[in-house]
Amino acid sequence: MEVTWGSTGIGMEFRDSILSSNKTISFQFGAMTTFAILVHEIPHEVSDFAILLRADFNRIQAVKAQLVTATGGIAGAFVALWINNDSMQSADWILPFTAGGFINIALAQILPELNEEKDRRQNIKQIAMMFLGLFVMVAISSLQIN
Repeated sequence: MEVTWGSTGIGMEFRDSILSSNKTISFQFGAMTTFAILVHEIPHEVSDFAILLRADFNRIQAVKAQLVTATGGIAGAFVALWINNDSMQSADWILPFTAGGFINIALAQILPELNEEKDRRQNIKQIAMMFLGLFVMVAISSLQIN
């Protein structure tokens, strides 16, 4: 479990760092992406730490494990800097790569869990939160930053 968790965490950090390089597309897109990653990462890292503590890691081991996954973010930042200095258009492949990662997470990990839920009230809450997320994405994308 630890190897799978670590490699998944490193991959997610790498993806988020690569995605953050999209500030070169436009200021609006960079600001929106940075905000989305920040809103996602803070609770994600706190919950990862809590999961590690429940999995019988002590605090030092949990911090070390979190630092190992952070190396993916550092590697992603270096790749993002290299991409931005290269002549190729990074948006041509970064956006589809990242979108594919998020679609994979939604379809392979989250959707099966949602389908297992038997409580109707919980299903309604989940659907409402999905629509809220969709509304927030539409609202953010409609903002014009000049």
